Amino acid sequence: MHPTPSEQLQAIRHLIKRAQADPELSPESDQLLADAARLLRRLERSWPKRMPFLVDDNQRALRLLIELRPDLGPLAAEISAAMERPPADGEEAAHDLNVELQGLLARAVHVLADDVDGDQKRARIAEHLHHRIAADPALNRHLAERPAIEP
Repeated sequence: MHPTPSEQLQAIRHLIKRAQADPELSPESDQLLADAARLLRRLERSWPKRMPFLVDDNQRALRLLIELRPDLGPLAAEISAAMERPPADGEEAAHDLNVELQGLLARAVHVLADDVDGDQKRARIAEHLHHRIAADPALNRHLAERPAIEP
């Protein structure tokens, strides 16, 4: 498909640069356009990585939930339902599944026993979340890419 989403994002950034060249542009408008260009650059870099991240994160979350399922009582049926669902087709479906699985993991934290074994399992969930944050292409960006948004 052409133009690809990445090509379209590049074209939008080019239009922003052209608008910034206007000598009558106010400093405030120039800053807003610069922030928009930074957000687009970030999106350009993260977009192609988004679907592989979601697929991998969904697999990791589901494996962890399957391992924890015997200790999750009331959540076991929901985990089984998530396991039986066909593989997510498309980014929106993968995202929806991701939200559901992360929600199950969040709820699992409260369902696990308040003992050493439960604490170890909660630590595994925390480890999963740390890995997830480190791997999420939408969250990984340099300080220079963050927009200067005024309150």
